[in-house]
Amino acid sequence: MSSVVGWEKFARLLVSPNGSDRDPNKHAFSLLLAGGGFRGGQTNGETDEFSYRAAVNRVGVSDLHAK
Repeated sequence: MSSVVGWEKFARLLVSPNGSDRDPNKHAFSLLLAGGGFRGGQTNGETDEFSYRAAVNRVGVSDLHAK
């Protein structure tokens, strides 16, 4: 039997549009997957120069669903 562990974290905007606290950024997030035969030490994608949107090798939640 094999288990998969997942952890996700939304990025924070560098500045807040409403001026209070740094808001979560729904356009970029980090995801950690472990177990289930995943190879360790792999990275995928990067954000734009302002860390606002995914820019290279974009992956959405639907891409992670089993097919």
